[in-house]
Amino acid sequence: MQTLSGKDAAAWLHAVINAIQDGIRVMDTQLTIQLQNETTRRLSRGREELGHACYQIHYGRQTPCDNCHALEAMRTGQLVRKKEYYHNQDTHRIFEVFAYPLRNHQGDLTGVVEYFRDITEDQKRQEALEKSEARYRNIAENINDALYLHDFQGNIIDVNQQACLMTGYEREELVGSHLRQLLTPEAAIKLPRNIKLLQKTGKAIFESADRHKNGTIIPVEVSVKVISNDGNGLIQSIVRDISERKQAEKQMRLTEKRYETVTTVSEVGAWEYHHDTQRDWY
Repeated sequence: MQTLSGKDAAAWLHAVINAIQDGIRVMDTQLTIQLQNETTRRLSRGREELGHACYQIHYGRQTPCDNCHALEAMRTGQLVRKKEYYHNQDTHRIFEVFAYPLRNHQGDLTGVVEYFRDITEDQKRQEALEKSEARYRNIAENINDALYLHDFQGNIIDVNQQACLMTGYEREELVGSHLRQLLTPEAAIKLPRNIKLLQKTGKAIFESADRHKNGTIIPVEVSVKVISNDGNGLIQSIVRDISERKQAEKQMRLTEKRYETVTTVSEVGAWEYHHDTQRDWY
């Protein structure tokens, strides 16, 4: 590559700085703006900043701002990274600002370079994501079923409080552990095969058996759904304790069995008495 010098080198550097889509500003030790690129001019809406102190042109102050990142960079000699909130009558923007101390060939401090990026939209998306996660967490914590988030290997990523109540484990004991911890030996053997099948179907509902921390076996109904196939994958499992249902089904079968025994074995037979007609029916 050809080496540039003199005016050619200065013009090339000027072109490079102006091609950068983030703002660049160079200030002296008094915070007077000495250089800025085209992005900075655009963000300042064409306002002339050169020759003015940053705190005067942006905030109408006569002295530097409290906790000024540029002064901190010059004082510490280290990179300083902060968020800056800019407000005027019709604009509310958020910038991520990096301040680097600037030194000459002799090592003397000559000023500071600011590199800043408009992160307003990124911040809005992050806030929206956090609100969405908060709503999801609120829903997850208020359902009556246990909820697990785990990857395709069965590693538990998150649980709700009901999962803790159902299994007897603390959240810290569950997160980071493996689903095998909660399954009966029979269910644990089937787990890898079931997850592979789930990756193909995307969702499933089935009955299984979980194991409480104290060893008690809990019959459960499991509704699983693949949330993401990226990376190690993400599966949502909603687990419902169906002990009462199973007990009711067992009781129903016993009742039916008794009735069948009475009607088929009894020599007397089955009969009904109708109060209105006062007649027996065999």
